Amino acid sequence: MREIYIYCDTLLKNYLDDPDYYSFMNCDEIQDHKYKLKLKGYNFNGKYVHTNYLYWLAKNRGHKIHITNDIKTVPSKSILLFHHDNHHNLKYRSDIIYVQVLSDKPLIPFADYFITNSKTFFESKKFNNVLFLPEPLPVKNLTFTPNRNIKIPSNFRFLGIRNNFPEYLNYDVCEQLKKDDINIIKDFSKNYLEETDDVFFFLRNECNPMSSCKHSNRIFLSYITEIPFIGSISNDDESYLKDIEDVIYSPNSRNELISCFQMIKRESVFTEIKEKLSKVNKEFYQNYFFEELDKLISYFQKL
Repeated sequence: MREIYIYCDTLLKNYLDDPDYYSFMNCDEIQDHKYKLKLKGYNFNGKYVHTNYLYWLAKNRGHKIHITNDIKTVPSKSILLFHHDNHHNLKYRSDIIYVQVLSDKPLIPFADYFITNSKTFFESKKFNNVLFLPEPLPVKNLTFTPNRNIKIPSNFRFLGIRNNFPEYLNYDVCEQLKKDDINIIKDFSKNYLEETDDVFFFLRNECNPMSSCKHSNRIFLSYITEIPFIGSISNDDESYLKDIEDVIYSPNSRNELISCFQMIKRESVFTEIKEKLSKVNKEFYQNYFFEELDKLISYFQKL
């Protein structure tokens, strides 16, 4: 049976001991005095979600798995998972199997396998060596109890990194929206939803050449938290939607996005979406990642 290793240049604590440390989403520089880390120039969430967070999710589930920041410690014939943002630190070895956790990053040529978070990309069969694992949910939304009984939403959270925030939602526009009781929340340091959020939104940056590998995490979050989602919908999102009206589709334009805000402010629209979300099988989406993780590790062990 092959041993499974995950490579990352920095090793972090178990999310059960410190869930806040896996809750950043920021492209700016973060100076963390607690861990004495200086993280700059990349999305904290991506680099560590697919390494440290993945490791602890598997480890806490009882799987035999290892994490290392030194490739020399990896035994021969092992399987090594890595993320694109760490590949510059890897020295190629012909005696191990390299698996790139793809996310939406460019493919690394020396990888033997790729793990995609996109069900649609996986089923497209564009490559023979592509495996599937859903994007893990943010640790703070693994369990979530909706407790706000409101009829008209007012708090609209943008859930994404700063680079994807619509530039046209500038200060003046946001102040104007406030007059209609539409409060735009843009805390780029968080990658999770809070119980005070009424609606959340996100528009994809289609300039990314790996957009076809985008995952459906925000659809899952909407189903689990019962918080309505406004966003641009990918093919992968559509593969999970129970009903296209589960979400409000918004292309990347100012007028259409603001129209979506105004539409969901109507009590009848908001109530209808909330009722649909309340009937979704949340347990399926909470367990989906772990069921696919079990299959993936079993596959690796049989290689």
